[in-house]
Amino acid sequence: MIFADFAKAVGQLGDARFRRVLWLGVGLTLALLIVFYALFLSGIQGLIGGPVSLPGVGEVSWLGDLLSFGSLFAVIF
Repeated sequence: MIFADFAKAVGQLGDARFRRVLWLGVGLTLALLIVFYALFLSGIQGLIGGPVSLPGVGEVSWLGDLLSFGSLFAVIF
């Protein structure tokens, strides 16, 4: 049943109305992903701010970069 419905959807790719809805959905999905990631990233940057002083280690200035880079994997996976 699922494969038959998928085949019907692929068969509709020639229809301009179907393609418009398909690309609109894909575009909105990507746009929302980018917006939510930007908000998430700005929240991380706001929480960390500047350098952090850790006991025994000293001042760590790359913690914000690490969390920002790590958040990319959290959004993707």
